[in-house]
Amino acid sequence: MNYTTFSRWSQWGLVVAMLGLGGQAMGQAKAPKEETKSPLKFSGDLRLRWESNFKVPGQRDRHRQRMRFRLNLDHEFNEQIGLHARVRTGNPNTPTSPYQDLGGGFNNFEFNLSRLYVTYSPEQVKGFTLVAGKFGHPAKRNPVYGELVFDADLNPEGIAGVYSGKVEDSVITNYRFIAGEYMVLEQSGAEDATAFFAEAAADLQFNDEMKGAASLAFYYFGDQSPDGSTALVSANRGNATTGGTPNDFSSRFTLIHPIFSFTYTGMENPLTVGLEFFLNTDAADSVDDTGWALGIAYGSPKKPLGKFYYQYMVVGQDSVYSPLVQDDFLLATNFTGHVFGWKKGLMKNLGMHLWGSAVSLEDGSTSANDDLRWRFRADFTFKF
Repeated sequence: MNYTTFSRWSQWGLVVAMLGLGGQAMGQAKAPKEETKSPLKFSGDLRLRWESNFKVPGQRDRHRQRMRFRLNLDHEFNEQIGLHARVRTGNPNTPTSPYQDLGGGFNNFEFNLSRLYVTYSPEQVKGFTLVAGKFGHPAKRNPVYGELVFDADLNPEGIAGVYSGKVEDSVITNYRFIAGEYMVLEQSGAEDATAFFAEAAADLQFNDEMKGAASLAFYYFGDQSPDGSTALVSANRGNATTGGTPNDFSSRFTLIHPIFSFTYTGMENPLTVGLEFFLNTDAADSVDDTGWALGIAYGSPKKPLGKFYYQYMVVGQDSVYSPLVQDDFLLATNFTGHVFGWKKGLMKNLGMHLWGSAVSLEDGSTSANDDLRWRFRADFTFKF
C-alpha cells in the first residue's frame, strides 16, 4: 500500500477516533432527560466506508472513500395504521446503492426519498399486516450473507400482505406467510412489467442450545421487455441477452429460493450455519439456471471477540435476475466466489465492519477473466 492509500485509510480512522472521544465527553457532560412519548419517531445511521478493488480485468486498482446517510420517519396514527418514510443519500437512478463517493469536485450530495409506505394491521385479523407503497423487501435472508437474490438497499414498489403467528409446545415457534405484487415498469400506452413474490417461513427451536430457521420463497417476473421496451434490459448486470444491442433477456425469470439456517448457542459465542439454493425454472436451455451458497458465522458484534463469518457462493448466469441483486461484489451473477469479514461494536451506537470478497467468472471467455477479482471494505456505522 503506497503513502497516498495509507493516508486515505488513516483519514477515516482519525475521524472515527475524534467522534468517539467527543461523544464520550459530551455524554459525561449531559444531564439525564426525562423521556417523553411522541407520535413521530426518528432514527437513522451514518456510514463511513473505505473501499478498494483489485485485479479487475482491464481496469486499474481503485481506492475510494464513500458515505451513506439514512433518516427514517415513523408515525403511528393509531394501533392499526402507520406511515413510514426514509430519506437517503445516493443517485436515485442507482436504486441498489445509497452511497455517495467523495471526490466529486466538492459537489453537494444527492438526497432522495427511498421509502414511503403505509401499514395497516386490522384488529379483526390478529397477526396480519398490509403494506403499500415503496418499502423494504420483506423476504427472509441468509443470516451469513443474504443479498444474492435481492439487494437489501433496493426498495420495491407495490403491495404486500404479511401474516405471522406463534406456536406453543412445538419445534416451530413462529411462522410467517407473505404475498406481494411489485410494479417494476409502468408504461403509458404499452404493456407494463410486474413481479409477484410469495414466501413461507418458520423459526425453529430444537432445544435450549440449538435453534434454526427455514423459508421457501417464490419469485415470478413477467415479461421484462414489455412491448419491446429495453428500459429493464439496459439495467442488466450479467444475465444472458439476445440481439446485438441487446434488446431482450435470453431467459424469463421464475425463481424458487429455499433458505435454511442453524444456530448453536452452547458455546461462549454462538455458531451459525446458513445454506441457500436458488433455481430459475424459466431459464433458457443454454444458460446456467442454478445457484447456492454455504456460510458460517461465529460470535456476535456485541461480544468482545466480535463476529467472524465466511461464505462460499456459486451463482449461475440466469439463476437470479441481475438488475435486483447485490452490488457488493465485482460481479452480480455468473460467478463463483467468497465473502468474509469481521463485525465489532466499538461503543454504544458505533460499529465496525471489515470485510472482503473474491469472485471469478463461472464461464469466462478468457483465462484473464477467470482470475479472482478482489474487493476490500472498512465500514464505520453510527446509529441514532
